[in-house]
Amino acid sequence: MSEDNPMTMQPGREQGRSAASRRLHVSMLPGLSRLAKEHLQQAGITSLEQVVAMPPEALKQFKGIKTTASAVHAQARVFVEDHPIWYQDLPDRCLNNGVMFDLETDLYTQMPWSWGWVDSQNVPHVLITADGRHSHDVPLPDGRRIVVVPDKDAAWEAFADAVSDTDCPIYHWTGFDAGVMRSTAPWHVRQRLEARMHDLHRSFKQSVKFPVDGNSLKVVARYLSFDWVEYDAWDAAYWDYQRWLRRGDIEALVRSANYQQADVEALAVVWRWLVCHAPTSHSQPRAAT
Repeated sequence: MSEDNPMTMQPGREQGRSAASRRLHVSMLPGLSRLAKEHLQQAGITSLEQVVAMPPEALKQFKGIKTTASAVHAQARVFVEDHPIWYQDLPDRCLNNGVMFDLETDLYTQMPWSWGWVDSQNVPHVLITADGRHSHDVPLPDGRRIVVVPDKDAAWEAFADAVSDTDCPIYHWTGFDAGVMRSTAPWHVRQRLEARMHDLHRSFKQSVKFPVDGNSLKVVARYLSFDWVEYDAWDAAYWDYQRWLRRGDIEALVRSANYQQADVEALAVVWRWLVCHAPTSHSQPRAAT
């Protein structure tokens, strides 16, 4: 392909490039403080291309950019180059095979009602509570079985027992799940689980940048071509769960279970990508112990 020549470039292409430059403005950088943006603009730095042209160390001269210089530079590169950029090593612990975990909480009480996990053998599980009912399994039309227990304490006990075959990490996305565990699980369950909980979202944010708007699990997993079978709304899953509780609607339970299972399968997709692409991972996860 020949190089662009300003004398021969077609007007439409030139206009397109100008529009692209306007889109790649420093204001696109997420998390950059107003003070940092103003200081950059005062120095004549208004485009992401200009940020990329600077070494990360040079960015530390600007107000509001100190310890985040490497992250800011990587984020600018992501938008300019349109592919993931690693800027720090993935923590060693993330190389260990583990349990992918997610839970859902009640819309009104904030108490957990659904526990989902993919175990270290890559088998998905869903467990829900139903007040006043005895523990039992609900068979779904597709052959899956949903575990039902009478309350949250029984659910935490069942989850802790189910993942006790190894001491591998329990990966979750953001501090929400670990926070709910600390505030709602019985003390002896917290003792069993807390040291194993690992916020994969935090490790992701501190290691690599994606050319996407935001770092939610749904945004990141979709970039990796994963999608949700039913819907991607936690409140829709909650109302389907309520329909099952009140009416015994098995189709509603299937939809709710599909959402919970998709969340943990998405987490597994992201973890696998991180392990396989991390500069120090040698493309192989460590086996669970």
